[in-house]
Amino acid sequence: MQRQLVELVRQRAVFRCEYCHFPERFTGLNFQIDHVIAEKHGGPTDAENLALSCIYCNSYKGANLSGIDPVTGEIARLFHPQRDRWGEHFGWAIPREPVLAGGAETAPLVMRSTLGYTGVQARMQMLQNKEFVDAKVEIFLKQGSKVWAKLAEYPIQRQLLTR
Repeated sequence: MQRQLVELVRQRAVFRCEYCHFPERFTGLNFQIDHVIAEKHGGPTDAENLALSCIYCNSYKGANLSGIDPVTGEIARLFHPQRDRWGEHFGWAIPREPVLAGGAETAPLVMRSTLGYTGVQARMQMLQNKEFVDAKVEIFLKQGSKVWAKLAEYPIQRQLLTR
């Protein structure tokens, strides 16, 4: 596949899966170029028939052109990212309206590791250990149907929880 065609598909998709809309940058993996209509079914290798796909969507879809609708039991054509409108085929599993009013606060979010620490370092020395990873929360806004914009970034303060 020509490099220019691959870059065209990646940029058109704004570096996110064209099926589930998950941004590639959060996966640590390169997304795949998928033939929407598989080559074995006569699908061409052109921009109209190619989609940037995460490994999960690409492996789930495979070379299929259709599936069985779980509600009606009828055969249904699969979503085509270049021809179909995403919102007409998929819904959100979370509320679309804001859950919190602007400026509202929530209880602190605590992330815990299943790995314990049994070293003999003092607490401050342990918090500076290179094995600890700094984390941050990034908040994105979807603009239109294809563009994700970063709104904010918040570092997470390192703390040692003793219970």
